[in-house]
Amino acid sequence: MTTRFPVLAVFVFAQAAAAQSLANLWSATVTVKGVNIPFRMEFSGEGSSVTGYFFNGDDKVPSTSGRFDHGALVLEFAHYATELRATLKEGVLEGEYASARRSYAFKARTFAPPPAPPAAVRYMTPTPPP
Repeated sequence: MTTRFPVLAVFVFAQAAAAQSLANLWSATVTVKGVNIPFRMEFSGEGSSVTGYFFNGDDKVPSTSGRFDHGALVLEFAHYATELRATLKEGVLEGEYASARRSYAFKARTFAPPPAPPAAVRYMTPTPPP
């Protein structure tokens, strides 16, 4: 009975790792001439079928096709003649965003809103007696 538990545990953890999902808002950068350009991306989908969205102001620009298999992401943006290829490892997507002529380093991690500023501190000033 003790030998079954480790085998079962390995199977369960392997299934969880294979079922990673990108569905979320992500903070991303592309590196152009040594400068990191930040932007937000969003992913949706189920199983290996995924859609990625770039944000252009308030507009969401969807990928025209996309797959996410075993940690490897491939998104096509046919209207820009570009492709995003990245690998998910330890919560970070890393790869490249490329056209036929150029490619740029790409990196993203799940978006985390900045922490709220500390609550305002109220100072009481003594009021002179009447």
